Amino acid sequence: MSTQLNTENHEEMYYENALLKQTVLGGVKLEGLDRMRVTLKIELKDSPANSGKRL
Repeated sequence: MSTQLNTENHEEMYYENALLKQTVLGGVKLEGLDRMRVTLKIELKDSPANSGKRL
């Protein structure tokens, strides 16, 4: 299990540990860094519903 930020796919970066899987959807663009909008998906591992929460 990886406990580091995986940035191999720039459109879907994720970090996973024993409790959570966190995904940054849509990637990060280098131009226009004066503002940034991303979708952060957080999943509780081993959850019966296992549905991500959008923040």
